[in-house]
Amino acid sequence: MTKTGTSRRLPSQAADERAHAARAILEITEKEPEILDPKMLGSAIKQLRTVSDKGALRSLLKAADLVKETEYVGGYKYGL
Repeated sequence: MTKTGTSRRLPSQAADERAHAARAILEITEKEPEILDPKMLGSAIKQLRTVSDKGALRSLLKAADLVKETEYVGGYKYGL
């Protein structure tokens, strides 16, 4: 998996960039949850918890719920 522009904004110091990246991940997950790696999503959730970003965290937790309901299909280029 490769890092995307979204993944570079997720650990940003700017809350608005993290929120935008988390919403983009949620949008992808709503359409194709099987293409997101649940381990990478879990790591991103941990990172957002450490910076106490509740808004971005809320989006990723919703995405994690959707990913949990599917089976991960490797080989796609989406990463976090």
